Amino acid sequence: MFNFQRGDYVPVGWNPQGGAGVVLNIKSHSLDISVLLFDTTNTGSGGFRSRLAGVGDAAGTVNADYDLDLSPYRAALITAGISGIANFYLSPTNFIQVPTIIEKVHYESAVESEVKYSFDVKGNSRAGLFVYPAL
Repeated sequence: MFNFQRGDYVPVGWNPQGGAGVVLNIKSHSLDISVLLFDTTNTGSGGFRSRLAGVGDAAGTVNADYDLDLSPYRAALITAGISGIANFYLSPTNFIQVPTIIEKVHYESAVESEVKYSFDVKGNSRAGLFVYPAL
């Protein structure tokens, strides 16, 4: 109990289809795991909403500083439309493996800030298997 993790020790691994896997030096990441819900409310529901779980899904965002020596679109193939496996780390050794497709890549710069980029991924079973870390 009380085995909390520091955020600066949990990167994101990216293994694009057709490219080499890399561990990204990032600022932050988020991952949402969800299911499609079907409304099955009927006269037997006792006046309360009834639902049935459908297919699973995932969506995530990775935020990073732009490194001129490790361009995201060259070295890591971080380009909209590319599929691959994203490893969202929870600790230095445990991660959730998510088959994904990159939906969007965003670049940002400001006068009083470093150049940054981020990318959004969505679940894509054509890219591999969804795997939780072992307990």
